[in-house]
Amino acid sequence: MNAADMSVPGVLVERGFRFFFLAAGSDAVMALAFWLAVLATGLPVPSAFPTPSAWHAHEMLFGFTSAVVAGFLLTAVPNWTGTEPATGKPVAVLAGLWLAGRLALWSGLPAGLSAPVDLAFLPVLAALITPPIVRRRQWRNSAFPLFLVVLWAAQGLAHAGRIEPMRPEMIFAGQRLALAVIVLMIIIIGGRIVPAFTSGWLRDGVRAPPRWIDRSVCSFSAVGLAADLLAVRMSGWCTAAVLSTPILWVLHLGYGWLVVAFALRAAALLTPWVAPMAALHAFTVGVIGTMTLAVMTRASLGHSGRPLVASRLTVLAYALVTAGGILRVAAPHLPAITDAATWGAGILWIAAYALFVGQFWPVLSRPRLSS
Repeated sequence: MNAADMSVPGVLVERGFRFFFLAAGSDAVMALAFWLAVLATGLPVPSAFPTPSAWHAHEMLFGFTSAVVAGFLLTAVPNWTGTEPATGKPVAVLAGLWLAGRLALWSGLPAGLSAPVDLAFLPVLAALITPPIVRRRQWRNSAFPLFLVVLWAAQGLAHAGRIEPMRPEMIFAGQRLALAVIVLMIIIIGGRIVPAFTSGWLRDGVRAPPRWIDRSVCSFSAVGLAADLLAVRMSGWCTAAVLSTPILWVLHLGYGWLVVAFALRAAALLTPWVAPMAALHAFTVGVIGTMTLAVMTRASLGHSGRPLVASRLTVLAYALVTAGGILRVAAPHLPAITDAATWGAGILWIAAYALFVGQFWPVLSRPRLSS
């Protein structure tokens, strides 16, 4: 069938980034809207979790973020390995597993029934990206299947804690491990794509940091001492030179959130004046929220044959998610308006991702433009 004659469902599974980026954006909107409704009305969350916050964290980590990871890896691994990407039925099966996991958790099934359904997604994703890496001996990228295995183990730990008798400490341990894996993936991927894309845009390129800095960042990030090293790593990336190009500066901004997040984490360990929740939301709303939006917009345009230019509404989405991150990080330090600040951050997040879905539905649901 000619690409131009494909139906919308056919186009959505033609490449992994199409379905999963739209799914991630939609989940970001729906999950946050429901979360705000829970905060406002005391509405019970639909699945067995010890607190509403535990449900919220689970959905954002294993629903929203896992969809972004899938869309990125299904696109990046073929580029890294020079192999054909998964298309059609494999993508449709993976999409069905992700949707089944969301339905299992949103429908209120008992933990013992919803857990196996939700846990089916990540192993299949790992099975799709591992063979080309092994066949092409791309050992530099062999960490990514391992990251998915650890992320799946973290998800399993979180689900195990939900089964009666409920063990909240297991749930929170699984969620913390998942966040650590996701942040480490962003450190590695961002450390590749931000200078590479910037160098491709600038005539003179960017200065690569010494390799010991790259190695040290990955080592020290595990203990929250990476802020200075991340700042040094970014120092040669010519950030000031790309401030007129939103689709580039948002990548720098997303990576810059890592510096802020690790600095806040270290400060929270040293002084009671910095709330641990500020560091947590710098990682989640700041790092994950900004970097995923940056990567999804750029990849969606580039891999659909469109110019790498952010529209005004896309730039507005960048501004909204950034403002939401700042407000959410500040909220614990504003006792008089903490609830209002939390609400404001949530509304800004919803608006940013609603703009993404609205802007990119035509891009992702239609065939690639001809050269």
